[in-house]
Amino acid sequence: MNKTRRSSGSVGFVLCGALAVALTGCTTYVEHRPARTVYVSPPVAEPPPVVVTPVESPVVVIQTESDFYEPLSPQGQWVVVGSYGRCWRPTRVEV
Repeated sequence: MNKTRRSSGSVGFVLCGALAVALTGCTTYVEHRPARTVYVSPPVAEPPPVVVTPVESPVVVIQTESDFYEPLSPQGQWVVVGSYGRCWRPTRVEV
């Protein structure tokens, strides 16, 4: 009977010792991650629709050849170019 007590006592002692070593030797580390910040761009307002107002252009009625050539003459000159014929060359335009 003494043998049984000793073996159960020594097992209890070993378990208590192992438990004490396990509790004192182990450290638990908890990683605290910072809260994630998500940046969202503000909503973009849609631009207003483009309203195109047609500009009334003057109506030119061409009855003679000079009615075609005369309106452009103040802004340039008419020249004869090779096989093309008469061409209008504007002034105040770089080459």
